[in-house]
Amino acid sequence: MGDINNDDDCNFYTREVTIEIDEDYLLERPNNKNTCENKPSSSAISIVGPPLSNKHYDFSVPNDICIYQLTPHAMDLLYVHLNTPSYTSMSNWETIGELMKIDNDKLLVFRYDSKPPMVLLSHLGKQKLSELVSAIRQAKRIDTLCSLKKLHDDGRLYSFKGHCMLLNQGAPSYSNALTAQFDSVFDGLDYSKALLVNHYETTDEERKEHKWLMKNLNKHCPKYDLKVLEVDELETDENRIQLLTNVFKRAQQIIFCFTTSYLDIIRRAESGNPVDNQIVQGRILLHSLADNEYYTNGLRNKRFRPIMMPGVKLQDLQKLWAGNTVIYSFPDQFKAMMERICKEDANLKLVNFEQTI
Repeated sequence: MGDINNDDDCNFYTREVTIEIDEDYLLERPNNKNTCENKPSSSAISIVGPPLSNKHYDFSVPNDICIYQLTPHAMDLLYVHLNTPSYTSMSNWETIGELMKIDNDKLLVFRYDSKPPMVLLSHLGKQKLSELVSAIRQAKRIDTLCSLKKLHDDGRLYSFKGHCMLLNQGAPSYSNALTAQFDSVFDGLDYSKALLVNHYETTDEERKEHKWLMKNLNKHCPKYDLKVLEVDELETDENRIQLLTNVFKRAQQIIFCFTTSYLDIIRRAESGNPVDNQIVQGRILLHSLADNEYYTNGLRNKRFRPIMMPGVKLQDLQKLWAGNTVIYSFPDQFKAMMERICKEDANLKLVNFEQTI
C-alpha cells in the first residue's frame, strides 16, 4: 500500500481486494456456457385465463331510466372507476364526457372541482343511463362494465325514485342554474362592452406595475364605452369557477397581463403539478380557456390582448398561445393596444407611474 500525491496535495491510497463469486451465481447467469437449460425455475408459474366473454359485462338498461336514477352505491362505484389520473392509459371521466358530447370548455371547468366525476354525472343527469353505459363500453372500460353488471343483476344499479342526493329533486340543468346565478350577481352589465383583465402578481413591484396599468385602463376605457372588469371582482362568489367561465364567454375582449409570476403558475400547471390555491386556479382556467378558443378558431385571435409587463421578454411567451399572436408591452405599447381594442385611433395620454403610488 502506498500513497500518491497530486497537485492538490491530497493523499490517495490503493488497496488490493479479492472478490469471490459463488458458483451457483455463475450457473444461473444466462450467458454462461455452464448454464443448465433443464434446471427447474424457482419462480412461480403465472396462468393467464381466457379473455372475458360478453356474458361477463353485457347488460341492458330500460330507455326510460336516466342517469340521476343511479343508486348511491352505483355513484360511488363510478366515482372510483372514473376518477383515474388523465396521464394514464385508462380512460377516465373526461373520456366519458367527450363521448357524451360535452363541450371542452365545460370539461375544463369540471376539472377544477374536487370531484369531477360527480359533477359530470350531475350535469348528465337527465340523459339516458343506457347512453352512459354505451359510452363506458366505447371507452373500453370492461372493468367498470363488469362492476355495473353485478349491481344490475342484484337490482342495485338504479332506482325508479331517483337519487335525490345527486341532483336534488330531479336533474336541474347545470347551464341554466349557472346562468341564473350569474345574472343575479352582475345584473344590468352589458358584456358586449366588457373588458376582462386576467392577471397574477406576487411581488410589490409587479403589483405596482399592475396598479399603473389598471389606472390607465379605468381612465381611458370609459371614453370608448368599455367597462373594465378585473378578475378579482369575480372571485368573491362561491361558484367563481363557473362564473369565470361564463364571463369569459360573454366578454367582448380579454387582456392577459403576463408577469413573471403569471408565467410561473402557467408553467407549473402545464407540467402537471396540482394547484390548490383557488385564486391561482381561476387565473389558470382563463388562460386555458383562451388557449382552447385560440386553437379551436384555427390559430386566429379575435378578442385576446396579451400584454407583457416590465421584466417579461418576448421569448418567455414563445411556447404559449400568446406567442403566436400580436403582443403588446407595457407601458410603451399601451396606446397601440387601446387602438386595437377600440378599433380606432386612441387619443389618450398615459398616466404617470408616480400618480399611482
